[in-house]
Amino acid sequence: MTSSLPKTQEIITYSRIYGEPPPPAMDIIRGMCKKTIIYEIVHINHWLNPKSKVYFDNSLNTQLEILAYLTRKVETNVLFDHYMSPLDQITKNKNKIIITIFNRINCLFALELITNSEDFEDILDFEMNTIEKWKSLIDFLLAINWELIEWENQGLEKINHSSIESLNPVMLPINELMI
Repeated sequence: MTSSLPKTQEIITYSRIYGEPPPPAMDIIRGMCKKTIIYEIVHINHWLNPKSKVYFDNSLNTQLEILAYLTRKVETNVLFDHYMSPLDQITKNKNKIIITIFNRINCLFALELITNSEDFEDILDFEMNTIEKWKSLIDFLLAINWELIEWENQGLEKINHSSIESLNPVMLPINELMI
């Protein structure tokens, strides 16, 4: 008999993988092409919310498919194993837990940060051709998860906003959860 109770969901953050708070998220992907990063995050977002479905697919299978794609598991298992080892430790002693690395909230938040950033530019002939670049993208998304969790834990009033434009990325997770 299967239980109809909801399963616990844990959003995996940078600190859960590395054991320390992340550097500023935008610093992790500095030097990378703005359009390429946007394209990859949009691809992840579409994977989580395909047009053919009316629900978000945060299943473990989808999480692992995205991780395999981003870590280039087809080419080498080194980066995939780098992330899977801590994930296995997280789920080892916990039954019926759903781990989430990639979710619609962090995709939308990341897209908002990148599109509003003036620090990034389009780099002609930029290619995501090294494991380090893919690792930076994953670490960026993990850092975004960390920031979102911290904001939720600390409350929005503790965050220093220098302008109304910086408020928009902060409001995205709240709006997404209300839909």
